[in-house]
Amino acid sequence: MGCSAMSRTDMILQDGKLYVMELNTIPGMTPNSLLPKAVRAAGMSFAQLLDRLVQLAVNDHELRHWQNGR
Repeated sequence: MGCSAMSRTDMILQDGKLYVMELNTIPGMTPNSLLPKAVRAAGMSFAQLLDRLVQLAVNDHELRHWQNGR
């Protein structure tokens, strides 16, 4: 689906088949949202999460720039 860095995918398992219901490329970022909660559980701060997301975006941009020969 071409997503990178972060997204939230809602799925359902029905009769042994997995169905994608929704792909959200901008998941919630409030303190009670799933991604910040998961990050806290992994021992990272919200600031560290944001730093990591920015670094992933920069890396992705540089890779695309290099692949396109620009």
